[in-house]
Amino acid sequence: MIGQVAQKIPASMRENPAKSSVEKVPQASLEPPTLNVKSHYLYGDSSLSMFDNLAPLLVSFFVFFFVFLISGISLVNERSSGTLMRMLVTPVRRTEIVAGYTLAYGFLALLQTSLIVLWTRYVLQMQILGNFIFVLLINLLIALIALLIGLLLSALAKTEFQFIQFVPIAVVPQFLFSGIINVDTMAEPLRWIAHLMPLYYGVDALQKVVKQGMGLSQIGNNLLTLGGLALVFYVANVVALKGLRKT
Repeated sequence: MIGQVAQKIPASMRENPAKSSVEKVPQASLEPPTLNVKSHYLYGDSSLSMFDNLAPLLVSFFVFFFVFLISGISLVNERSSGTLMRMLVTPVRRTEIVAGYTLAYGFLALLQTSLIVLWTRYVLQMQILGNFIFVLLINLLIALIALLIGLLLSALAKTEFQFIQFVPIAVVPQFLFSGIINVDTMAEPLRWIAHLMPLYYGVDALQKVVKQGMGLSQIGNNLLTLGGLALVFYVANVVALKGLRKT
């Protein structure tokens, strides 16, 4: 039996079985396939730099910080000089006083915010994939909230030095929870705190407009949240002035 099977095997395979089996494999199958990898950017392009990635966060933070600082210190000066106290003894309502300060300092905040945004866009060449008007609108809402927070804390401070001490409490958390650190990686209590920060919603909306080119339908909830927070701080200012009037 073994002899019959051996006779059926070709002589070439008996001489060099390995060589015979390799010769039957096509030469092309021995070469590794060539891979052609193409990169496709979902948002932006290869020209985006680290500055372009951080620009929305930095712009919103500087707008918040400078408006907060200037408005708060200015109101502390008016309080220390007696201007605010003389106004409180008049029949003028507290809502009118807060509205007057908001409009007056709001005009300065508008100029300051516009200058920062325009400088970043046209001088520093920040790339904006979405509508520039939305970028300006979001930063104006951030400036309005910063203005109202500054006015609120200035009612609790008697001197400029006391007001500066509020910066680590009011400004630094805004920066830390704005997205410089991924909020999703934080502990759950910290995520709750992040969702109370105005800058969290402002930076998120700016990222969607600047880097992803989204429109009003995608950032509408962020704008409504910022508007609601502005209303809350406006009411808080009215209540704070009530306490000053009693004193």
